[in-house]
Amino acid sequence: MIRVRARKIAGIIREIPPLEVFGPPEGELLVVGWGSTYGSITQAVRELQAAGHAVAQVQPPALNPSRPTWAASSGATGTSWCPR
Repeated sequence: MIRVRARKIAGIIREIPPLEVFGPPEGELLVVGWGSTYGSITQAVRELQAAGHAVAQVQPPALNPSRPTWAASSGATGTSWCPR
């Protein structure tokens, strides 16, 4: 059963599209959101960009499973912050 599940997840991962970064490819902050946070995060990122900050946003379609390359492809180089 474990092998069957692993094969199914591997198939799903191949179908997940690459992340699209909204904003500069390199910057001060990359905001990662999911689900219903899209609208409020997009508005905040746009306001920060208009104020001259190098801020970008990604909205993964799913958190689990996820592509192993997502972290490497985000392009974020600045400080990271995550609420606890």
